[in-house]
Amino acid sequence: ATDRNLWAGGPGLDYLRARGFTDATIRRFRFGYEPHFRFQDGGTAEPGIVIPFLVGGKPVLLKRRNLAPADTKKLLHREPYGSIHPLFNADALDDAASGTVFMTEGELDAVSMEQMGFTPCVSGDTGADFFDDAWAEALMGFDSVCVAYDNDVLGAKGFEKVAAAIGAYRVVRVRLPRGVKDANHALRTGVPASEVRE
Repeated sequence: ATDRNLWAGGPGLDYLRARGFTDATIRRFRFGYEPHFRFQDGGTAEPGIVIPFLVGGKPVLLKRRNLAPADTKKLLHREPYGSIHPLFNADALDDAASGTVFMTEGELDAVSMEQMGFTPCVSGDTGADFFDDAWAEALMGFDSVCVAYDNDVLGAKGFEKVAAAIGAYRVVRVRLPRGVKDANHALRTGVPASEVRE
């Protein structure tokens, strides 16, 4: 139902298009939209996009995000809430199975990398300061893992966590151009893929 809400038009679709995503990309990742969602207990209901984490084509986790502009504080809600930490875009790993895989801090950055041609690209669900053991297992069959975390101190620390978890010899940090915060910033501002370097 949330995807029908999205394609009815309005703020959710406008938000995703403003983040630089084509309609084909929006459909591929099965984004949804909820016009009234309470992100915090006692808070005011507000609109948000729905980001599904799919495994075998079926959602195992829904992440809701309010429509805060890029680079401003966002509100997030996970369902189910708790210990489950699937990779976003995990099904893309099954299609590739070996070679190079890309990883970002967040879902919208992973979608951005995919749209720019860096595939397959996955992300965790909790930012740069956490790396689940199950993710290391999922990435084990790949020759190299190119980590495109945010272009800041936390991103650098997160890269070290990934390297420690799966082996520094297999991990490469993706270098974004100076002044570019993350992969979605690169997409929104038209940074050529050739300027996103390993």
